[in-house]
Amino acid sequence: MSPKDIRKKVKELLNDPEWTQVGFDPRRLTTFYTRNKAENQPVGSLVESADEVFQIGPLVLAKNIKL
Repeated sequence: MSPKDIRKKVKELLNDPEWTQVGFDPRRLTTFYTRNKAENQPVGSLVESADEVFQIGPLVLAKNIKL
């Protein structure tokens, strides 16, 4: 994908309710977690699985996560 296409795809996914931004910090947790944008908290619920994952650099988005 071109950088322009990647930016467009990320914008679409960030606005899609099926997709959730997740994080991973091996120093604090050994699993992925949801990123709570509303409260600006770094740790939300632990993610057990997802149907699909899209990663670009440090940004990780997961589709239809199971907590």
